[in-house]
Amino acid sequence: MYHLPLLLKGNIAAHNSYFLSKVKPKPRTVEISITEKCCLRCIACNVWRKRSTDELTLGEVMDIIDQLKEEGFVNLFLSGGEPLLRSDIFDIIKYANKLHFDIGLFTNGYLVNEEVATKLVENGVSSVSLSLDALGKKYDEMRGVEGAYDRVYNAIKIFLRLKKENKLNSFVISTLIMKPTLDSVLEIIDFGIKKGAPIKFNLLDYTPYFFQNVASQKNELWVGETDMHRLNKLVDMIIKIKRKHPQMIMESYASLEYIRDYFRDPLQKDIPCFRILKNIQIDPRGKVYPCWSVPPIGDLRKEKLSSILSSENYIKRTQKLFKKECPGCSCGYETNLRYDIRNLIREMVLRLKR
Repeated sequence: MYHLPLLLKGNIAAHNSYFLSKVKPKPRTVEISITEKCCLRCIACNVWRKRSTDELTLGEVMDIIDQLKEEGFVNLFLSGGEPLLRSDIFDIIKYANKLHFDIGLFTNGYLVNEEVATKLVENGVSSVSLSLDALGKKYDEMRGVEGAYDRVYNAIKIFLRLKKENKLNSFVISTLIMKPTLDSVLEIIDFGIKKGAPIKFNLLDYTPYFFQNVASQKNELWVGETDMHRLNKLVDMIIKIKRKHPQMIMESYASLEYIRDYFRDPLQKDIPCFRILKNIQIDPRGKVYPCWSVPPIGDLRKEKLSSILSSENYIKRTQKLFKKECPGCSCGYETNLRYDIRNLIREMVLRLKR
C-alpha cells in the first residue's frame, strides 16, 4: 500500500535539498535480530561466525517491544541467526501478539517440526519467510550441514499446510541470487509452483552486519561481468514465468529488471532509499540501526527508543541514507522501486508487454 505524501514528497526531495528537509522518517516496521546463533553454516553469511554473547534477555526484549508499541510500530519481524534457537522465542511472540503486532518470522526451517510450527501460529506468527537457495545435496553443501535439506523440506510442507488451513496468513520461500545459485533458481521456482509456495528474491550484498567477513569470497559469490549473460538469461526466464504464474513470483516486473542493474552497480544512487524512512533494525544486544549496512544510531540498553528516533543524529542520518550516501545494499529494494516514479512508469510499461 502506498503512502501518497511520501511518494510525492520523496520524489521531489530526491532532486531538491529544501524538500529533503521536509521528508521525515516515520518508521512503522522493525526487524529484531534476536540472536546471532545459527544451526547452519551458510557460505554467504557472516552472522553464524560471530559467536554472539551478551544477547538481550527476555525482559529486555519485552521492554523494547513496549517501546516500539508506544512509538507506533505495527509490523515486527523476528530474525537471526536462527530465531528459533532462542529458548524463549514463543514467549517473545506471545508478548508481541498481546500488543497486537503483525508478527513475521525469518527462519531457515532447520528446527521446525509439527510442534514448533503449531506453537508459532498459536502464539501469534502471521507470516513466515523461509530461506531456500538450492535443492537436495546442493542445499546441504551451501548451508554447510549434511541432511539439512530433508529437515527444511519437511518444514516447507508443514507451513504450507498451515497456510492452507488459514492458520498462517503468508508463507514465502526466500531465495538468494548470487553466482552459486544461478543454476538453482529456476528449479526452486518450479518447486514453489508445484508446492504452491510463492518465491521472493534476495540479492547478495556485502553489508557489514551480515556479510563483511565473506567479502574475500567475492569472486566466488558475486555475479560479475563474466556471469552477466547467465543472469540476463535467468531474469528473462523469471519474467516469462511471472507472466504465466503472477502470484508465484513476489517481485514486480520492475524489481526483476532491477536485478540486472544491481549486479552492475549495487549502489544505484539515482534511486532514493525510501525504505530508510519506514524501517529500523535492532540487533541482539539492543543496538538500533537505520539500516544494516551502516553503524548503529543508538543503544536501547542506554537510552529510550523515543530519544533515538527524535534525535537530530537519526534524522540527519536518514536524510543522507535517503540520498544513497552509503555503501549500498539490496535491503528493501522492492520498496525503493515501488516509490520511485521512474520505476513506477517502468512497471506499468512492463505490465503492458506480453
